[in-house]
Amino acid sequence: MRDGDCDAIGLVEEEFQSFDATRFTDFLNRYADPSFECAIQKFVIDGKKFVTIKVLEFSDVPIICKADANDSSGRQILKRGATYIRTNRAASEIVPDAEAMRDLMNRAVVKRGDELLLEREEFEHFPLAMSLQQGAPGNYFGNAKNESKYEVSIEAIQILRGDTSYESPLTEQVKPRETDDWTLEPGSSKSFFWAPQYDPKSMLQSLVRSPDPNFPNDNVIPIALVLTVRVDGKRLIKKRYIQNVLFQGNQILPWGP
Repeated sequence: MRDGDCDAIGLVEEEFQSFDATRFTDFLNRYADPSFECAIQKFVIDGKKFVTIKVLEFSDVPIICKADANDSSGRQILKRGATYIRTNRAASEIVPDAEAMRDLMNRAVVKRGDELLLEREEFEHFPLAMSLQQGAPGNYFGNAKNESKYEVSIEAIQILRGDTSYESPLTEQVKPRETDDWTLEPGSSKSFFWAPQYDPKSMLQSLVRSPDPNFPNDNVIPIALVLTVRVDGKRLIKKRYIQNVLFQGNQILPWGP
């Protein structure tokens, strides 16, 4: 557009070709934190060449200028540490006052809240399955299946009573040894071996005052496997799995489906 009369004169060929999306985005991100992407579209209308640049609103946190920049005449056009907004006058300017800054922060809070809600729903039903296959003194193993799109790493396993609403540990938390690999890639399955630091059978006997001197032998009892899981190397979540097991001699065996 020509200054003064806003006549659509278009771009010369060199200017038109210079608008490459990758190079343009790389240039912008020298000055933006966090980085962002924009879309560039080119048009030829009545033989005149035009370019449109589409810049979306920030996704969760406002974008801040991270470096100063001057134009060809030495006039400062970007200021390090400033936050710029687009005004109703189709101009870009530094946030001018407290009211505009509060409006910007409120938008960021709403966006972050929506993101956290979606994240909570996703991880509340995180598709990681785990079941105990056999337990014997010093040797427990279970099977895990990761049906998520993330790499997961099991950081601790603990067995609790599964018939209480409160935490009643039957073992301490067990973490992988240096030689153990408790990582599952997306869509993979793996067997895990561990050894509780004390016997869940003895703990159960001390917690449940049964008149049967052989308790819990030959009894089917629900347990809870509790996993502490690192998702994608970042978020730490806990998963709890209720499972019926049969106590038989010094072994614990899965019972039922």
